[in-house]
Amino acid sequence: MKTRLLFLILGLASIQLGVASDVYHGTMTMQFGRVRNSQGKWVDLKGMQVPVTATRIYAQPGRPRIIGKGSEGSAGITSVTVYDNDNGDNFHFYTPGDASSLDDINLTNSGRGLPWESMAIGTHVDEAHRVLIRFIFFDSLVQGRGAGHSAFDGVIQDLGGYWTPPDAGDFKLTINTQSWNVSVADGQCYVAVQYRQPQFPEQGEGPFDTAYASVLSGGGVRTGNSDDVFWFDNDPFPNGIYDETEADNFGGTPNEANFIFMVATGGTQTIVVPTSATIFRGTQIGGELSDLWYSDNSYFKVQRGFTLNRTEPPVSVILESVAPNASVRALSFITEASVTSTGLQQTVELFNFTTNQYVLFDARAATRTDSVVEVLVGGNPLDYVNSANRHVRTRVSVKPAGPLLSYFYTANLDQTVWKIVTP
Repeated sequence: MKTRLLFLILGLASIQLGVASDVYHGTMTMQFGRVRNSQGKWVDLKGMQVPVTATRIYAQPGRPRIIGKGSEGSAGITSVTVYDNDNGDNFHFYTPGDASSLDDINLTNSGRGLPWESMAIGTHVDEAHRVLIRFIFFDSLVQGRGAGHSAFDGVIQDLGGYWTPPDAGDFKLTINTQSWNVSVADGQCYVAVQYRQPQFPEQGEGPFDTAYASVLSGGGVRTGNSDDVFWFDNDPFPNGIYDETEADNFGGTPNEANFIFMVATGGTQTIVVPTSATIFRGTQIGGELSDLWYSDNSYFKVQRGFTLNRTEPPVSVILESVAPNASVRALSFITEASVTSTGLQQTVELFNFTTNQYVLFDARAATRTDSVVEVLVGGNPLDYVNSANRHVRTRVSVKPAGPLLSYFYTANLDQTVWKIVTP
C-alpha cells in the first residue's frame, strides 16, 4: 500500500502524519481544561499532548435508512470496552449545524470507578479547518429548573483541544485518556460535545462552529446503555446551556438518539468455558462438554425429564468452571440456545456463594432458533465467585409456559460461557 504524508493540525503546531488508508494518527494539545481523577483530585490539563486517531466513517444527514447492522468491534486483551455505541455506517446520522449537544452515558458495571484508557466520538465535517473540540462531563441531571437554566450539575471534566481534519467528511476520533486518569465512580455521566471557533487566549468560549456536528448511531447501544434522548442545544441558538426543554429524540428505533461514543478501561477480559455440565433434570441425548464452548451450531442436547410437580423445570443443566483469579471486577454469563417446541420458558440463574443460593438473572420465552442472552452481575461480582477455590456456577433451565408443540421437547445448548474481567 502506498503511504502518503499529510499534515493534520492538532493543537497550535502542525503535526506530520503517516497515513494508512483512511486512518490518521496524531496528537491533540489541550488548550485548557481540568479533570477530576479517580482519586477525586483535580488535574490541570493545559498543554498536555494526547494521542488521537481519526478513522473515516460515513454518515448521512437526518435519520438514516437502515440497511443492516455494521461489523462488530472488539477490545484489546489489555483493555475492556465498558461503553460502545457504534453500529456501523448504515446507522450513522447527524443533524447539520449541531455544534453543541449532550447525551447520557451509562457504563457497564466493570467500568465503574476505573480509569479510562480511551474514549471515542463521531464528528461530521462540512468544511475542514481548525476547530476547538470541547468536552464537558456532568455527574447528574436535575429536573425542574426550566428553560434557560442548566439541567446538569457536578462537572467531572471540562477540557478542549484543537483539531484540523484532513478534509470534509465523517470521522471517528479515538482519544487516548490514560494521562489524565479520569473515571466515573457510579458509571453514569452526561457528555456534552461542543465545536467552537478558536480564540486567544483560549478559554473554550469562542463562537460555535456549525461546519461541525456530532455523529449519532442508531440501532441501540451495544455495551452499556443510554436513554433514547439527547439534549440539542439549539433553542433558539446554541448557548452552551443544556436545559430540560431541549431534550429530544428521533422517533425511536431504529433511530435512537445516542452519540457515537466508546469508553475503554484497563483490565483483561477472559472468556471462561465450563469445565463440567451436570444434568440436574432431563436426559442428555447428544453432544459433549466441548460443544458448550463455542458458538458453532454444535449442540449439547437435553431432552425433558419427569418432575414431581409442574413448577419444576423438566430441563435443568448446572454448569461450573473456575475464574482466572480472585480479583474479579465484572462477571457476566452468555447463553446461546434453542428448543424444539413453542410454549417454553428459558431461565438463567447464577449461584451466589455469599448467600449460598441461586439468583434468577433472566427469564424469557425460549426460541426455536438460536438466540443469545448475556446477563451481567450487578453489585459485587465477587459474591458469585467461590472465595475458597474461585469456582463459578450457573443453572440454565427450560419449562413449559404455554401450549406445547411437542411434549418430548429438547433444549439445544450451543454456547454457555462466562465473561470475566480481572485487573
